[in-house]
Amino acid sequence: MTPNEVLRRHTSAELSEWAAYEHVAGPLDSSWDQEMLAQIHELTQRQLDILLRANGVKRGFPFERPTRPWEVDKPKKVPKKRTAEEEEQFKADKEKFYASLEERNRRRGITTESVQERIAAKRLD
Repeated sequence: MTPNEVLRRHTSAELSEWAAYEHVAGPLDSSWDQEMLAQIHELTQRQLDILLRANGVKRGFPFERPTRPWEVDKPKKVPKKRTAEEEEQFKADKEKFYASLEERNRRRGITTESVQERIAAKRLD
């Protein structure tokens, strides 16, 4: 059921009652339980890692954050390699950006020397 359908089918009073019920009794689904179990698992792994390192194990337990239920089907982002043309465009854009920053700072009277003077003055304070 979409949020718009819920709003059409239920009155504000009914929604407020459900919100109050969940506030007192806890959420209706098991997402909170799953999140708490995942956090307990993470803490247990970290404690085991600390204990192994304290007892002379060179590398501790390999810690991996457990996958949450909502992350199972989430595709991993793989950075794409730039082509030579894209790399040249990136470098040109970067140079243009830095040139615009230098121009803006020059118009405002901000130079490397003035910044260094401000730093030196603050150190003396």
